[in-house]
Amino acid sequence: MRERRPTSTDVARAAGVSQSTVSRTFRDDPRVLPDTREHVRTVARELGYYPNAIARSMITTRSGIVAVVVPDVVNPIFTTMVTVMHQELQAQGRQMMLFLERNFEQGPHDVLGMSALPADGVVIASATQDSAVVREILQRRIPTILIQRDVPGAQVDRVMPDDAVGCKAVAQHLVELGHRRIGMVTGSPLTSGGRGRREFFTKALAEFGVSLDPSLVKVAEPSFDGSVAAARSLLSPPQRPTAVFCASDTIALTTLDAARSMGIDVPHELSVVGFDDIDMAGWSMIGLTTVRQDIAEQSRVAISMLLEQVDGTQRDPEDVTFPVELVVRTTTGPPPF
Repeated sequence: MRERRPTSTDVARAAGVSQSTVSRTFRDDPRVLPDTREHVRTVARELGYYPNAIARSMITTRSGIVAVVVPDVVNPIFTTMVTVMHQELQAQGRQMMLFLERNFEQGPHDVLGMSALPADGVVIASATQDSAVVREILQRRIPTILIQRDVPGAQVDRVMPDDAVGCKAVAQHLVELGHRRIGMVTGSPLTSGGRGRREFFTKALAEFGVSLDPSLVKVAEPSFDGSVAAARSLLSPPQRPTAVFCASDTIALTTLDAARSMGIDVPHELSVVGFDDIDMAGWSMIGLTTVRQDIAEQSRVAISMLLEQVDGTQRDPEDVTFPVELVVRTTTGPPPF
């Protein structure tokens, strides 16, 4: 026989409060005193009680759920993002529904419809620059925020790293080392990260008198095999560059792997730079030169901004740009001549 789940009535009885107080506690009703709210939540945890989101949404028109859409959780920046957002939402008495979408444009309906459990808001880290889905979500007036992605013209909050500054720092570093034959492995040109970093890097190199040869730019498919294939194509004679800027650390790591499997010495024959500064980049056996961004703080700010919308704060859409910095380690050096 299935064990009976505790109800709000059970919590009320055990906590010595009314059932309506329990209900108000889990709606974050300001009429419930902080001490009472904490007491009720403690008793609820001890009993193993969790509020029924569907029932609550029928009463409050809110589910207490935020949908988070990321391309995957293989890339550590998205793992960090999901972890931090879950912690922030939990601290606010909300729940997270996670969607893994390598191509958000091909699978929006689950996010938009959410069956009988609609989301109060949506965080999107997976969208193309001309995303029709983002625009449809905004037309439905669902509170939305973009993080690590941009959809030009969309009236929506954005949280982004300063890609322009980061790309310029990489360009300056490589040019000052003496590199002139510089390549790039980038992500999808349909995303702001893929297209934007290529454009910013091209412009920055030009400012230092160096052109980015289009034949030295390779697009990596969003997989390990795809990144390795792009790196191998770039590093094969006769077009091999002396330095490579990778649009993410995961691409940079696969480029290092490809280079070493091809017998190319890093950094004496090839310099490699990434973007993100994931934990692995700083390992002594890797020592990746990269652009550092604070994805955890970006995630916290994104949730805070989204919940402002959910809770009814009226304001114009905001763009929040986070500072970045170049971290020089052991994968960059002068060219081999």
